[in-house]
Amino acid sequence: MAYCRTPRLWCPRTEQVRDIGLTAVSPKRYPFMKDQLDKVIAACRSGWRVLRRQGSGQITFWFIALAIGIAAGFAALGFRLGISVLQERLYGVEDVRMLHSFAEGIPWYWILLIPAVGGLAAGLILHWFTPDAHVRSVADVIEGAALADGRVEQKAGLASAMASLVTLGSGGSSGREGPVVHMAAVISSRVSDWIKADSITGRGLLGCAVAAAVSASF
Repeated sequence: MAYCRTPRLWCPRTEQVRDIGLTAVSPKRYPFMKDQLDKVIAACRSGWRVLRRQGSGQITFWFIALAIGIAAGFAALGFRLGISVLQERLYGVEDVRMLHSFAEGIPWYWILLIPAVGGLAAGLILHWFTPDAHVRSVADVIEGAALADGRVEQKAGLASAMASLVTLGSGGSSGREGPVVHMAAVISSRVSDWIKADSITGRGLLGCAVAAAVSASF
């Protein structure tokens, strides 16, 4: 049984302040808070056990994962900002949220020409900077996690992100999440190569990067 001390209470009927002393508060009235507190305590104990077993190496991994997550999140935000800026420049609209209404006043040939030129530019990027002229997406990240020690193609990944940016910014039909996920995987792969991470560490960093990118996207 827990106690909450409330020294004085204003009584509106008698317009007097009276002492109420100790008031019993049952923890059964707040099961959600109790459950959350138990989960936090269990997580802290688990983290302490990991630190005792693995020492400073685990702390280093946590900080590297944190840095990769932050970088992946900002990369996702930058990708979305780049799409908006490109749409503003190509279609001449100040607020891209009103693009569907603004497009009604654009000559019909511009509506056909801008996406076509954007598609041509995206195709040239993929042709020049990827070995198979194929855009990278979530499936390639899953393959890298399973078969490549948590690594993905870095040059092809950056080219795919740029091609997707041009496609989306020019009005093409494409998804935003796939390029963002692969871009996060490129960041984690680069860091894994720098620190010469093994397969387990590489997959762990890849998961942190992808989770941060998806969170920033939504």
